[in-house]
Amino acid sequence: MTPNDIKNFICETVQKLGILVTEVEIKDIYGMTTYNVATPEANLLIGKDGNNLKSFNLIFNQMLTKKAGEKLHVNIDVNGYREKALHNLRSEASRIAEEVRKTKKPVPLAPMSSFDRMVIHSMFAEDIQIETISEGEGEERKVVISYRVI
Repeated sequence: MTPNDIKNFICETVQKLGILVTEVEIKDIYGMTTYNVATPEANLLIGKDGNNLKSFNLIFNQMLTKKAGEKLHVNIDVNGYREKALHNLRSEASRIAEEVRKTKKPVPLAPMSSFDRMVIHSMFAEDIQIETISEGEGEERKVVISYRVI
């Protein structure tokens, strides 16, 4: 499927839910192709703490895979909600990494999704001073940012 096919499928799917779509924009957000749905009814798609949007992404990707006949994965955002959340996550991780550079003491972050953990791990993958590890199980799994002992 082409990006325009996916864009049209997203638009049709959201409209079938009875939600008005004003535009679906294809954006590059931190190296990820993201389909941003613009709608005046964003709260219906986003939900509390983005839970509806997470579920919508999961279900939509399953529908897309079935329609395409092959495993596909796309990132869907609504009115820039995930983009803002990613920006805030990356800013907070950078701030904490600077603190770790100064104090040399590890700092655990709050529990987060596997996607958010992957974002943080990738941020510091090439950093020679900072390392990240995931600790905990299930919904309590979190990233610890530590000073790399050389």
